[in-house]
Amino acid sequence: MELMRYEPPLEEKLIDELVRYWEAIFECSYSEGRAMLAGGEVQHNVDTVYTMRDSEKLVGTCHLTVPRHDSCIGGLGEVATSKEYRGQGIAGKLCERALFDFAESGGEALFLGTANPAAAKVYEKLGWEKIDGANVYVNLVREKSIGRFYEDYYCSGEVRITPGDASQRIPLIPLIVYPHETSLLDANTDIYSTNYKTQESCMGLYPRYSKYEQNKGSAWFCAVDKNGGLAGLSTAKRTGGKCNVDGFVYPKHERILTKLLLEAIGWADRSCVIQAQAAANDVLKQSVFASLGFCVCCRYDLGDTTEVVVMEKAVKI
Repeated sequence: MELMRYEPPLEEKLIDELVRYWEAIFECSYSEGRAMLAGGEVQHNVDTVYTMRDSEKLVGTCHLTVPRHDSCIGGLGEVATSKEYRGQGIAGKLCERALFDFAESGGEALFLGTANPAAAKVYEKLGWEKIDGANVYVNLVREKSIGRFYEDYYCSGEVRITPGDASQRIPLIPLIVYPHETSLLDANTDIYSTNYKTQESCMGLYPRYSKYEQNKGSAWFCAVDKNGGLAGLSTAKRTGGKCNVDGFVYPKHERILTKLLLEAIGWADRSCVIQAQAAANDVLKQSVFASLGFCVCCRYDLGDTTEVVVMEKAVKI
């Protein structure tokens, strides 16, 4: 069998083959991935697709993504083996090659997601460890703990606020799977702390934010620190005559939550009522919204012991 590696832009014939293969195995649409495979994200990420073939037949794949601005983290997805070829170590060989290339390029933490016990055993043999509260695994190439990784990865210096884009496809993973103390992180994208609710997604997290395109009824913003780490996210979403805003930050960057939320509020339609939601135990977020002129209008219970405070601010033209 032959192991091959490809970097976008890929030929249309190969894109068609990969999309058909992944859709058949994972039973979901990969139509949105076509643009990436065609080179649509080359300015943001280094993508590498690994394939295994038996003669000309595609029998296995995996896909490595590393941000161009931050080579120390990466994400692994599309780990797939044809049913009739399983049990032959194909997935392990593909993942091992991807991990080797990642480490050689200076990578430190490679994330992937799975709820499949058989797949988890393959990853664990290659050094991946399950992150508490998530179906997400991390391979710490430099042999440090996940806690130490967070300490080293996030600096406490200045941040810049930018509109969200594909360069945050991977950086948002460690931010979201970090065990935040408050339960509800972002009501717009339905993101909860792994301390309260199992995070099922890994490489599937970015699509929740990529839908928030500016000028199409929603937007998202990023707080990026001087090392390139994603320190926080905020979102704005218009619904009828209201615009819902929300966001969260890594604990070391609590002081910039106001700045991040102001970016989302500033994007909102100036003729609408701006609404915010925060978990009852999220004292920081409630105080920030209160300082920005929001008032509590109601409370409700999500039914999973999470009480949510709803706050509103009327914005006049």
